[in-house]
Amino acid sequence: MEFGRFIQISSGSLTELEYQLLLSRDLKYLPEAEYQGINAKLAEVSRMLLSLEQKVKAAKVDSVS
Repeated sequence: MEFGRFIQISSGSLTELEYQLLLSRDLKYLPEAEYQGINAKLAEVSRMLLSLEQKVKAAKVDSVS
């Protein structure tokens, strides 16, 4: 399923972004307050992406049954 693969790629990109954000904070390019705000938004997007992935998988199982 192409859409499921797209979600997996998006999840990988999100993980890369989390690392880059952490690195930016550790190297003092990003103030802690900004890091916290952006990281909270990333966590929210991560939860939404996981929920979407689960719903797509459930729909795939339902359509096969």
